[in-house]
Parts: sequence; C-alpha cells; structure tokens
Amino acid sequence: MGRQMFLFGEHDKASDEPQTTQSIKLLAWNLQSPSLERAHEQTNWLLNTNANVLLLTEAMPTEGSYYLLSTLESSGFELFYTISHDEKYFTAICVKGFQAEGMEIRTQLLPSRFQGVKLSTPHGEIQIVGIYAPTSWKNKPESYLKQRREFHEQVSKLLSAPKLNSKLIVGGDLNVLEPTHTPSVPGFEDPYFYTQFIDKGMLDIYREFHPKDNEYSWFSVERIGCRFDHFFITKDLLRFVSDCSYVHEARTRRLSDHSAMWLKFIAETGNNQLF
Repeated sequence: MGRQMFLFGEHDKASDEPQTTQSIKLLAWNLQSPSLERAHEQTNWLLNTNANVLLLTEAMPTEGSYYLLSTLESSGFELFYTISHDEKYFTAICVKGFQAEGMEIRTQLLPSRFQGVKLSTPHGEIQIVGIYAPTSWKNKPESYLKQRREFHEQVSKLLSAPKLNSKLIVGGDLNVLEPTHTPSVPGFEDPYFYTQFIDKGMLDIYREFHPKDNEYSWFSVERIGCRFDHFFITKDLLRFVSDCSYVHEARTRRLSDHSAMWLKFIAETGNNQLF
C-alpha cells in the first residue's frame, strides 16, 4: 500500500485547519528527471504559477527531485508520493490549502508511477489520480511493450471500481495519443489507454475546451509533436471547470521537455457551488 511521504521524516498531519481555497488550480507537469540546477529553476517557476495542486511526473529519487519537493513542502505544500527501490521514476501530488489524504490504491506493476489523493473542499470530496505511464517508440522490445500494456490494463481495472465513478480527475504524462492524433507516431498507434477512459464515460477535458486545436506537449529529436499529457474527468465535474490548457512556457524555456497543463475550477459564487 502507498503511504504519505515527508522529506524530513514521517510526522502527523498538522492540526491547524487548512486555508479555505475557493478555486482549485491544478497543474500537471513532467519534470524530466531534473538536475539540481534545473530543479532550482523549476521550483521557482512552479511557485510563481500560484497553483494549489501540483501533479508532478518523471520525478526521480535524486538530489534534484528531492530539492524541488522539499522546497514545495517548506512553502506549505503537503506531499504525497511513494518510492520503490526497484523503480527509476515516481509521481508526486502536492497540495496546498486543502485537506488531503492519500488513496489506498496502487498498481502492482510500477506502483510508484501511480499516485492517488482524496481532496476535501468546502463543497465535497474529489479524487485525483496522477500517472506517469510507460512510454513507447519504434524498436522497443516485445517484453517492454507487453509490460506497458499490462500497466495500462491494471490502471483500467483500478479505475473501474464503483467508488471511482464520480468526482474523479486522472492526469499526467499518460504517454498515449488520441485516435485522431496528427501525425501518426511509430509505436503509439494503439489508442487503448486513451479510449479506456472514454469508455468509462470520462471526458478528455482539453478537447472539451479545444475541440479543433492541434497542440503538442512534447517533441522528439526529429521534431515530431505528440500530445502525451492529458486530463480526464468524470462528467459530473464538467460544468465546474473554467479552463484546461497547456502552458508551453514550461517547455520553451527548457525547464523540461514537456509543456505543463492547467486544469482550473470556478470559484464558488452565491449558489454556484463547486460540487
């Protein structure tokens, strides 16, 4: 089972009441295994976004990632991640201004890449799942592709639980392309990991806001553009979303090789409650 991790040792949650936050500002970003120098720049950039929920993928148990997370923690974020000794990467969810609790679900394969958090707000509880899915590309060995598909199937099975049928957000670097993606990319022809969210009745929320846009969140060395980073939400959340968009500055400034991604919710105004 996963457990909450703190960089300065395990401790009880603070007894102080969390700051009431009326709007959820969720930012997902692949950190690209940062060096210590780049982690300094990434941390400053993240704090300047004023996001209050961060979904961070491709972190590594190295000095750069630890610096970034410890600085976020000292800035008031509560951290949720797990590290397995036999895994290279992990996913972290960082929360500020909301009471949060780690979700007791985990994939058997590559469990550190899968992180879930239950977020309490004045309007109700939502569940946020962050995923760093295995990539693919041309010339990957069959054994690797089999493991990748097995990870996809384990995620699909976990997210089919009845308790996850509402108020659910799934996001991160999913390393999958939508079926209509242009161009077609070798190694990513199978859209199963994308369509399984749609088959569950979830929405590609970026497409709800940008039905015809052709944006890319990552580029190969051959300059092949790919939209690998996604947010899927259950339909009951749609009317409360104010924005879903990419932040390409995170990539064009070379802070990472991935663009970041916003998912913002409307604030409570009168009877227009978030949930």
